[in-house]
Amino acid sequence: EAVFTEVINIEANVCDVTIAGLCFTGNARIVGSDEGGIKNLTIDYIVFDSQIANGNAANGCIHLSALLTAGNENLTVTNSRFESTGKRTVPLYLGGLTGLVVKNNYFQGSPGSFNDTIKCCDLGDGYEMSGMQHYENNQFINTAQYTIWYLAPGIKDGSLNVIGNNFEGCGDYDAAYFRAVVTCNQFTMSEGYKTVVNFEKNTLTDSFAALRLVYGEAASADN
Repeated sequence: EAVFTEVINIEANVCDVTIAGLCFTGNARIVGSDEGGIKNLTIDYIVFDSQIANGNAANGCIHLSALLTAGNENLTVTNSRFESTGKRTVPLYLGGLTGLVVKNNYFQGSPGSFNDTIKCCDLGDGYEMSGMQHYENNQFINTAQYTIWYLAPGIKDGSLNVIGNNFEGCGDYDAAYFRAVVTCNQFTMSEGYKTVVNFEKNTLTDSFAALRLVYGEAASADN
């Protein structure tokens, strides 16, 4: 397998790209253009080894964030491994994306560090996610503080499916914050922007809370 130590940039309006069978280390990342128009991007069998990219500066290992109107669609991340060195690493930093599948991956954090594993909508209004957001059969190990985190404005007219995942040592709590393994700061907005939440067949071990929905009008959960 090839080992990358630098950034792979994906230009605007690129479609039907698969990146597979590679190892990324250090500050190496996959970054999509903030001009958008990226459609059908698949990340498969990738190892992000000893990542040091600092998510606090919006440097996700996979970084795909643009205005929703820019037209990014359908990101699939499968069969991949993400390992942190104890820095504030964010494996997936996403915004303004329609359609997301995260399946059969392994996410390894560092106990005592602050890892936002999958961070969405960080840039606020206009960067909401849309359509189906699907997480299935992933392993999340020591991924405190936020594991799957949708900030406001959240998901616009779609579904959040969290099915058959394993959360071990995830989430935390202090006087100011309540960090469930899945946290949605705003999961449903005005009429016509409803989001259905399905949380089922997940396993939590030494983790703080399963699901936190803020400003929600209705929810359906079965676990």
